[in-house]
Amino acid sequence: MSQLAWMFSLLPDSLLVYVYYALFSLGVGLYIISKLVTWIPLIKSYKLPAELVGVLLFGAAAFLLGGYGTEMSWRQRVAELEAKIKEAEEKSAVVNTVIKEKIVYKTKIVKEKQIEYVDRIKEVAVQIDAKCEVDPAAIEILNKAAEDPTKGDKK
Repeated sequence: MSQLAWMFSLLPDSLLVYVYYALFSLGVGLYIISKLVTWIPLIKSYKLPAELVGVLLFGAAAFLLGGYGTEMSWRQRVAELEAKIKEAEEKSAVVNTVIKEKIVYKTKIVKEKQIEYVDRIKEVAVQIDAKCEVDPAAIEILNKAAEDPTKGDKK
């Protein structure tokens, strides 16, 4: 069954539409002819089979045309969603570069502040070691080192 569906997928859609409308027309034509042949004696015996075949063709063609319409509406919906996804991916790429730039900037600031506070602690280390007690300057340096260095930045 999947091979049959695969083979039909190779056919152009316009050809399938022509076939469906041909079946539809043939079914309607057979049904109408079956109603008109009641007064022709030789063909009168084929009235019932022609009527049945006409109704079956008409029903099958209506079913196939409905399926074709549904398939085309789903394909259109998929194309719209693919366009939205492509647009979202493009926007995402732009936002990702902005986020990366912010992360690099904040990392740079943190490293600079870290180096600054390490140097300040080294300067005050002599005072801290000389008295064997914690100097208020060291506490102040450690408190400032614990603050967020990017807190005041708007970037």
